[in-house]
Amino acid sequence: MNELHNLEEAIKYKIRSAHHHKIASEKSYTNTTSNYDKLFISGVEFTAMMTTLHSSLDILAQWLNLKYKLNYKSSKVTFNKIIEKITDLKVQNELVKLKNTATYLNDFCNYIKHRNIVKVAQVSYFLSPAQPASFHDIESFKKNKHSYPSKKLSVEREKQFNNIYYALTTITDIHIPLIAYDN
Repeated sequence: MNELHNLEEAIKYKIRSAHHHKIASEKSYTNTTSNYDKLFISGVEFTAMMTTLHSSLDILAQWLNLKYKLNYKSSKVTFNKIIEKITDLKVQNELVKLKNTATYLNDFCNYIKHRNIVKVAQVSYFLSPAQPASFHDIESFKKNKHSYPSKKLSVEREKQFNNIYYALTTITDIHIPLIAYDN
């Protein structure tokens, strides 16, 4: 039971760490002076959030292995093996949803892990002739045969964090309080 508790604490740590990187990425718009710094910091923090969320899925697989007494050696635990063996239909349904929503996360993390960089670019436009505006875009990338178009960073950041946070808290029933940050 102590090992299960340790995995629960690891899940909490990973989610809270990912939340920290999410907030740091959001704040990069106001805390830096140059456009280069804004792009660099928002991209670095987004990437850190994504890799932290991705690693939380490995911990979830270990937690499920212990919780449901699936008896895989920890070195042999994979997310796909776990999904197949879970008999609790509610949890299995949530795992299938998680697997489907985590495709972008998995491909992003596997892409950057092999010396590739997904860059963040500034996209400028005009709200009116006298009112310029801009946002940060995650550049497109291709992993295996799947191509991902460029995406608005603020939207993808929220989507990825919320998908994993919801899935982990729903599947594990662990309460994970997030740190409140000042604006």
